[in-house]
Amino acid sequence: MSKFYKKVGGVFDYRKLHNNKHFINSIIIFLSVCLFVFILFIINTPLTKQQGIKDVNAWSGQGTASNPYVLTTQSDLTTLANNVNSGNSYSGQYFELGNDITITATTWTPIGLLNTPFSASFNGKNHTITFSNSVTMNVGDEVYIGFWGYILGDSNKISLKNLTINYEKTVNITNSSNNIIAGGIVGAAENCDIIYCTTKGHMDYRLNVRAMSFVGAMIGLLDGNMSQCHNELNIDFVDAGGQGIYLSGLVSTMKSGDISNCYNAGYIMSEQYIAQYSYVAGIVTNYMYINFEENSFYFSNEPVNIYNCYNSGDFFTMGDYLYQAGIVDSSGNSMIYNSFNVGRLDFSYLGSRNACVGGITNEWGQAEHCYYDRTYMRTGAYLYGDHPNYSSASEPNIYDDEERSNYGLQNLSAEMKKQS
Repeated sequence: MSKFYKKVGGVFDYRKLHNNKHFINSIIIFLSVCLFVFILFIINTPLTKQQGIKDVNAWSGQGTASNPYVLTTQSDLTTLANNVNSGNSYSGQYFELGNDITITATTWTPIGLLNTPFSASFNGKNHTITFSNSVTMNVGDEVYIGFWGYILGDSNKISLKNLTINYEKTVNITNSSNNIIAGGIVGAAENCDIIYCTTKGHMDYRLNVRAMSFVGAMIGLLDGNMSQCHNELNIDFVDAGGQGIYLSGLVSTMKSGDISNCYNAGYIMSEQYIAQYSYVAGIVTNYMYINFEENSFYFSNEPVNIYNCYNSGDFFTMGDYLYQAGIVDSSGNSMIYNSFNVGRLDFSYLGSRNACVGGITNEWGQAEHCYYDRTYMRTGAYLYGDHPNYSSASEPNIYDDEERSNYGLQNLSAEMKKQS
């Protein structure tokens, strides 16, 4: 028998409802699918943000060579740092600056860390990133310190070019935990070329732990080529407990590559209060590869060429076991060509240890058509001038000539400015 349910204004036919149950089931299934998709979206939102996919929507560009991501603000740079340090290397992608950027923050976490490197190419487009306040690098337990901490080109070599980093006040680095590799631009750059880059300002470095420090005003460790770069960043280094320090106006230590048409104009002042080795050089301190993951250190046998470079920065080191060189300290399997030093090399003993001062280099390697100004070198060093095998008295290709040095400084500077 038919059943009816009376309502105000009409009747409801139960048989019609029964006949349409398949339609209602379809609606329920559809709504269930929508709810499931929505839940998946909510669950995956944090992962998407961590990988940088959501955040890059705020950047113009597609990350390709022809249409790179364009960064224009301090927020863009901190977003990049957060994304990279969370695990997105941006491998095979491209970035560029759209304008000069001023960073007002008083702390900075490097872009790329030991276990989460930055693997994209970056073009500064001749713009400057300026830290307007004194800034402290967040070191913690990290070993690679700089504006970038760790840059690693993977399958293809990448590049960092056309960029100036200016620490208008002071960049402060205090190391109380680890061996460290630091640079004003990059802590460590592997399979990466550095081209037309500049550092300016002042770095204040404090070492409070028994550890090794490799500090370059521009690059800590380089596995790649550097060309058309110069440094105007001054370094004040205080070592209150280290095992050895390696300081340089450009690159602290190189695994492989060439350096050409570059110069250092920044001073380096190093105070060492413990009897350990101290190495200071204008272009490169030494050729050593450091692998902190394996805790291994070894001298590189890769041939390295330094040509058309000069140093005009002054060095002063205080301590024991002091080594200084105008161009390269321990030059290893390298050739230094057409380069010169007019920086003042000076030191002060804390005890009765040795000091080795080289106008061009201290140890090994080969040099041709190089010269330095002896009047700017402190007397009383264990080795005065170049290494004995390459001193001005025995090697006709290394000159001790103030007039020649000053002439070279003016002309090489003019030539490099013309090329830039």
